[in-house]
Amino acid sequence: MKKHWPWIFSLLLIASWGGNVWYYESQKLEKPIYLEHYYEISTDLLSHMSIYFITNRDSEREPYQFRVNDDIVLNVAQVRTRDERGRLQLREAAVMPVSDQIFRNLENSLRFEQATVYYSDGLVDTVSLGEIIVHPRSQSEYDLEFSFSSSSSNGTGRWGSTVQEDITVASVTHSFPELLSDSIDILVNGKSYVDTTAFPLTLNKGDPLGGSYIFQLDNEDVRRFHAYQLMITMKDEQGHIINVQYINEQPQLYDEHLRSYVRLRKGGEREL
Repeated sequence: MKKHWPWIFSLLLIASWGGNVWYYESQKLEKPIYLEHYYEISTDLLSHMSIYFITNRDSEREPYQFRVNDDIVLNVAQVRTRDERGRLQLREAAVMPVSDQIFRNLENSLRFEQATVYYSDGLVDTVSLGEIIVHPRSQSEYDLEFSFSSSSSNGTGRWGSTVQEDITVASVTHSFPELLSDSIDILVNGKSYVDTTAFPLTLNKGDPLGGSYIFQLDNEDVRRFHAYQLMITMKDEQGHIINVQYINEQPQLYDEHLRSYVRLRKGGEREL
């Protein structure tokens, strides 16, 4: 039996080496994988937008520009690493418009789902980004005295203001309700935004107008891995926007989920 041990050891060594090679190759990305982004913002926030992607840790390929069309071009101001696992990295590209001329004159909202990406090594690729909506700069029909606004990394936030004239809040909505209506709870002056008996809400000059939100997704919910910039809008009876608040949620895609997320995006089995 002892004379067979060298062969057995060699076979185990080859199997182990083969397993390591398979694991390494299973994480190899030919090009970056972009997360899904659900953004609804005004033009003045476009220069504060981040785009997230997964790439290999040893890759020197970085995006330097996203081109939506001939008029909308976003330069990458900075790329930083958010998390990593094995050979994979989650990276964040902070972008800003090459020119804001088109946005200063924007009359109607823009919507785009993909962009052409230009990389440092010469690669040009068209990628899906999710759904991004850009509105003209918000023009409130009413004068509100701003008081405070705050948010937390646990998906909660609050804000407050004082109305400067009599107003009526007819409705409260948030971005992408078809995707997120079961995950957001919004209170306005202590009333739930889905409480049909609470609206219209009539306020007199000098009354407070404030609210809070909770935006949370279960640990097993793959929507946690998307990036969000959501608008909470309060409208009057004529549909004019009275107030706008924003929810900014970075993807909750941590190191232990990177390999599983890549498998999921490649069409493999879910392992989250």
